[in-house]
Amino acid sequence: MVIIISEDCVGGELALLEPGLVLDLQNGDMVLFPSGKISHFNMHYVGKRGSLVFHSDSSSQSWIKDRNGWANNIYFRSSIGSLEL
Repeated sequence: MVIIISEDCVGGELALLEPGLVLDLQNGDMVLFPSGKISHFNMHYVGKRGSLVFHSDSSSQSWIKDRNGWANNIYFRSSIGSLEL
């Protein structure tokens, strides 16, 4: 996955769970990592934040099935709605 950041906010760091990293990215920063192998999320923020995200669809069937294992997590929201598993 490639992520390019544009922000005017406080917070919103990129957290990479398995390696235990929290990246405080600035405008124009770019991050490349294997998103299929590293759980990742953004911390809470206040203000405006945007990112361009480029990824492959190598795990699209897993996403369709159960949101890559996140479908029933209480902290995960899907724009498609709840899934019947």
